[in-house]
Amino acid sequence: MNIDRTGEDPMAAHNADGNAVEEASGAQPPAHAAMSGTPDLGPEPGRTDGLGADQGAPMQPPLQATLRDSIGGVRGLFDSGFPSLVFVAAWLLGGRNLGLALGWAIGAGAAVAVVRIVRKQPLQQVVSGFFGVALSAYIAHRTHRASNFFLPGIIINAVYLLALLISLAVRRPLIAFLGGLFSENFNWRQDAAHRAAAVRATWVWIGIFAAKLMVQVPLLNADQTTALGIAKFVMGYPLFIAGGWLTWRVIRRATLL
Repeated sequence: MNIDRTGEDPMAAHNADGNAVEEASGAQPPAHAAMSGTPDLGPEPGRTDGLGADQGAPMQPPLQATLRDSIGGVRGLFDSGFPSLVFVAAWLLGGRNLGLALGWAIGAGAAVAVVRIVRKQPLQQVVSGFFGVALSAYIAHRTHRASNFFLPGIIINAVYLLALLISLAVRRPLIAFLGGLFSENFNWRQDAAHRAAAVRATWVWIGIFAAKLMVQVPLLNADQTTALGIAKFVMGYPLFIAGGWLTWRVIRRATLL
């Protein structure tokens, strides 16, 4: 029988070796070790399980969605422009009867509002649109000039254009202040690339409103009601969608730098 000259128990040495193997293999430390005050380094970078600092980035809504929500989506665009389309159609088909066309336009705005109420949908675009229709109808009726139905819209475009130009003159690009267009990390006040993106996006909308005025003001002065209606439609939805897409591209490029 062999006896260990060091006086150690062979079984105890075997257990010690086994514990060392378990620790080397990544076994969990005892419970008291977790309470020893070792600082928690947190989750590794890029985790999106709600525990790390990167939690906010994946949760940000895409810029396409915020742009869509800001105008009420496709339905919001349709609701806001539907009464004008009805006015032009009634004007052409009704023998250029101003009273008939105005009645149809107001009726269309009221119908859209009722449908929205029944569906319990937001009324922001419809209320503003119907108020615009009522004001346009009043002006056209008072002046006995059908083309003046589009006068409030032209004035609004001029106001937007002026506001955008002033915002650039004072170095506060208006697009940067529109809620919901940018992610939380868009810091245009301190980041030069973000500030340049806000300026470029503002110029996009300056070009859009300037183009509308350059086309529609001469038509208004010439009392071209039908041409105004067509111009309003062609330069309405398509230009708005194109402007939103260009704005999204400019902002996205800046935020990805």
